[in-house]
Amino acid sequence: MTDATEPTTIKGSVEKFFVRKPNGWGVALVKTSAAESGWLRVAGVWPEGVVESTFVEMLGEYETHHKFGKQLKLHAVVGELNSDEVAVTKWLAHRLKHVGPERAKALAALGPSLWHALENDPSVLRAVKGLTDDRIEELHASYRAHWSEREIVLQLIEIGYIPKLSGMLFALYRGQVFERLEQNPYLPFSELREPFEDVDKVALKHWKVAKDDPRRVGVVAVLLLRRALNDGDCYVLEHTLTHALATELKLTQGQARQALQGTNAIVARGKYLLLEEIDEAERIIAAKIRGLMPAGAT
Repeated sequence: MTDATEPTTIKGSVEKFFVRKPNGWGVALVKTSAAESGWLRVAGVWPEGVVESTFVEMLGEYETHHKFGKQLKLHAVVGELNSDEVAVTKWLAHRLKHVGPERAKALAALGPSLWHALENDPSVLRAVKGLTDDRIEELHASYRAHWSEREIVLQLIEIGYIPKLSGMLFALYRGQVFERLEQNPYLPFSELREPFEDVDKVALKHWKVAKDDPRRVGVVAVLLLRRALNDGDCYVLEHTLTHALATELKLTQGQARQALQGTNAIVARGKYLLLEEIDEAERIIAAKIRGLMPAGAT
């Protein structure tokens, strides 16, 4: 772990413990607005009373884990709200849309029946003064959406994505996230600029991508062409790129060449290859130049 920062205070809901040892040390997934993705990995010694679905106020400092990225190193839980009415009030106001402190307090007064009502029988909520049928439906939908997001993010983490990326993927694709990732396991690289090595590891292990899959080869080809572009080369010889792909991905020249033909983001110009975005930019510039030339000029 590196890049520790100054201590900071964060509030959030403990959604899942990945590790919980007898000495109190544990690693938890916390839902918090303090994190860009809405989800934060927190590691440290937790008080015994903190369980899943507990709303807490934590003191800690950010650090970078070599595998999981940014996380909070927990120094202390300075505010702990468990399953009493005060805790439920805080949780409702923090997690559900259109629920302020007063309405949260009224809902919490329903006691244990509240959770059954939110999950299965929203009509029970009519007992709360001021709640219209439309607002009850909104509460029910908000509650179900929270648990849907929680389950999807936890599944993404279980697959192998770090918490921050899991939250970002959910925010980007919502309920279609697994379908989109199955179609193209390299979306975290192409859309979110996640390190190829991390994305490739999950693609190979979970999504069972073959080593010579055109999607995999295409991503690395784009990566190599961008490196060449940074060095001032817009064009790369086809045999040079094929050789580099075979070396990078441990493929035969034939496998690399065949997979490269199924890649959409690369354009061939004779024996040279270039990025599709560069090809498009050159065509736009050429059209503008032609527009500035006098009529009849060549």
